[in-house]
Amino acid sequence: MDLITVQAELLELATNTSENAGGIVIESSVDSRRGTQATLVIKDGTLKKGMHVHADGCVSPVRILEDFRGDNIDKAQASSPVQVVGFDNEPTIGSQFTSFDKKADAKKAAEDFQAKQKEPASKSGDASDTFTIPALVKADVAGTIDAVIHEINKLHSDQAALDVVHTGVGNITEDDIRAVASNDKSALAVGFNVKATRSAQTVAERRNVEVKTAPVIY
Repeated sequence: MDLITVQAELLELATNTSENAGGIVIESSVDSRRGTQATLVIKDGTLKKGMHVHADGCVSPVRILEDFRGDNIDKAQASSPVQVVGFDNEPTIGSQFTSFDKKADAKKAAEDFQAKQKEPASKSGDASDTFTIPALVKADVAGTIDAVIHEINKLHSDQAALDVVHTGVGNITEDDIRAVASNDKSALAVGFNVKATRSAQTVAERRNVEVKTAPVIY
């Protein structure tokens, strides 16, 4: 341990605990009682109750802060895995998070992120001949969504491709169907370890959206 400490000092690996925390999202899910929660690993700084977290366009107040044992804590510092409850949406696994003292600053960071995501990406070649199918992916945890999208990306070809336009954690809802439905083509909604609500199924039939659910990914 002493050798590791010396090496860290030589490499200037010390963290600045006076700064607001930043790090990586390693898991996110929706709890039926507590809402959307995410597990974060702090890379630098300090995260305290009363702060606000932004990750991947999602914002959460730090009212419930838990350590890796699930115990409530008031603050956490670098290298600590923590769970924050109260996100307005589920952040993507692997995304960076930042923390702010004021809610307005966190919301501004989310708005800037979302605006950047809407900027048109430059594309090479002509994709007008490619037939795209709008798709929705929902699952019980965010990690499953990432795995599904990874496999979907392998299915792309010059003739046809699935275009994942909406993702989320939890059951497939009526709003989800409306988000993926297209006026001029069929669409697909897939769920893993989740169900489609009755109202979602009704809207899907009207909007030409095929709904597929499965308990296990094969």
